Amino acid sequence: SSGINAESPLRPGEYKQTKVVAGHVDVEPDSRLEADGYEECDDFLNDPSYNENYVEGDGNANAANGFHHLLNRHKPKPLADICESYECLDAEEVDSPGCGFATRILPSAYWMVADIDLSRELGVREAYKRIYRVRSGHSNDKALKMSFVLPVLKKYYLDEFGQVERAEIGMLIPSEYQSNPPASTYDEVRIEK
Repeated sequence: SSGINAESPLRPGEYKQTKVVAGHVDVEPDSRLEADGYEECDDFLNDPSYNENYVEGDGNANAANGFHHLLNRHKPKPLADICESYECLDAEEVDSPGCGFATRILPSAYWMVADIDLSRELGVREAYKRIYRVRSGHSNDKALKMSFVLPVLKKYYLDEFGQVERAEIGMLIPSEYQSNPPASTYDEVRIEK
């Protein structure tokens, strides 16, 4: 099976990651405190160091890696609000063991998938950029510019000791192209169902 170790300890302000297992895909909440299906964890609320209004960094601070917008928390939006602006895949929500995330079963669909280089600090961002090349029409055989579709999934593969050995990111191909998806012309992005 594949997934993130659900037993890893969480600190206040951290949220459980999601996992992908055969037949089920647990989708990372698209927003934090107001996520559709989000349940506040008692462990977070009862921890004396947890402060719901905490702001990391200085509003005028500059991040060393250039990602200044990540220095402060963003107020999350409910999934329903996000899906008013973007296409979202219909998913069946099922009961989740624990709190801090929702579990959804996604229907079969075509995805643009790229491997994440876990040895690089910006490995996820770099993999996302590779997918963007295909989505933007620069690297698909039909030169189609495809809209952004949610969810975007990160899938982690664990070894027999529960350590992450590899990961990948996947972005949905829009519904209008699901019956005849474009092929990737970029060898670092594949189309998978």
